Amino acid sequence: MTGVRAGRKASSRGPQSYSAEVENAPAAHSAVAACAVVGVPDEYWSERVHAIVVLTDGKQATVEELRTHVKALIAGYKAPKTIEFAETLPTSAAGKILKRERRARYRTPGGKTAEAKTTSGL
Repeated sequence: MTGVRAGRKASSRGPQSYSAEVENAPAAHSAVAACAVVGVPDEYWSERVHAIVVLTDGKQATVEELRTHVKALIAGYKAPKTIEFAETLPTSAAGKILKRERRARYRTPGGKTAEAKTTSGL
């Protein structure tokens, strides 16, 4: 597909997942205020889809609840394999989520990727 930035797709041994498509599923949950999806290192798949979710103040959701919600909206192979809850997501002055900041958490100082800590498999 032309015109798609490489950082917006998780490169994997399996089907490719585009973050905008995958982010819309958890973001549609009533307890989710914001969501970012990034590709994180995986020994088998090369990269796996990882979701970072910020919950709306006063709302709660479990990983299992989000998993069920997401898989009802998109194909199971597109669903994030892991999920992490965060208080906030870094944003630019224009209000866009800075995914590179989240991806940087999984890189070592030498530029190599470090295995992401899984909160829960999806």
